[in-house]
Amino acid sequence: MRRKPTRKLALEETELITWFERDRAHVCLSRARNNATIVEWRDEAVGEAIEDGYLNPRSYHTSAFECADGIVWHMRPTEERG
Repeated sequence: MRRKPTRKLALEETELITWFERDRAHVCLSRARNNATIVEWRDEAVGEAIEDGYLNPRSYHTSAFECADGIVWHMRPTEERG
């Protein structure tokens, strides 16, 4: 059975939740409509994503969205890639 191609989300259809406290951190990008998690980083992974250039502290939402877009694109079956 062939899967129905998924529609690409727009930045406006997502929301970002960040939480920082001492040595704890959480950055989560989710769908605004149903709060389904798209991608998230916790604790040391947040710092590593910043160091590696995946997350930009000046624009967590945009950079998390762009990172998720790249990850989701590579995870789609070949026939959905275009």
